[in-house]
Amino acid sequence: MHLPSAPGISVVGVSFIDTEVGLSHAFLFQDGVMHDLGTLGEMISSASDINNAGDIVGKVASYTTVNEHIVWTHRAMVYQGGQMRDLNSLVTLSDGASAGFVRLEYANGINNLGVIIGGGLWTDGQGNTSDRSFIATPAAIPEPASVALYLSGAVFGILLWRRRFGRK
Repeated sequence: MHLPSAPGISVVGVSFIDTEVGLSHAFLFQDGVMHDLGTLGEMISSASDINNAGDIVGKVASYTTVNEHIVWTHRAMVYQGGQMRDLNSLVTLSDGASAGFVRLEYANGINNLGVIIGGGLWTDGQGNTSDRSFIATPAAIPEPASVALYLSGAVFGILLWRRRFGRK
């Protein structure tokens, strides 16, 4: 099967590796080449969205058998700079004793500012849980030019202070 490619166009999704077992991997299709994004060591992964910077969001999952029932555990993921990361490791989660998200289970979208939306498991801190939506806003990371401007302003301020109040 030949898939056409368009320069500058990227597509993400899920590719079934083994349809009999149901194993699947998240992929990025870019410049006519399909890239397997991996699974973070889990059984499956899927990609839901990509922004203009190439950041990708989705989920990874694996299952266990409990009393002859299959129980799936999903975790939201973000793929940035060629590396897949568990979104749960990038946020502070509830320990179950206080209200908050216990686990971010899937990420559905990411905009060009890096803001991620998805869903997860919420606790009220009283032992009750429910599915809720989340919005994750990335921490501000100063650009190198901003840091240089700040440092030059600080140095100028120190020199001015020393000149005025320093030696007489």
